[in-house]
Amino acid sequence: MIRRIKHASTATCTLPIYMGFLMTEPNSISCTQLAETYNISHDSVNRFLERE
Repeated sequence: MIRRIKHASTATCTLPIYMGFLMTEPNSISCTQLAETYNISHDSVNRFLERE
C-alpha cells in the first residue's frame, strides 16, 4: 500500500535531513544523535521514521 500525501508536510525532520545525517554520521546512527546534531526534537525524528 502506498501512502498518499494529502498536504504539505510540516515535519521538522525530513528525508533530506535524515539522508544527510546517515551519510555524515555512519557510526552513530540514532534518533537522539540526529536530534542533537540538527537541534530538533527526538520525537520529530521518531515520528518521521514511523511515517516513512
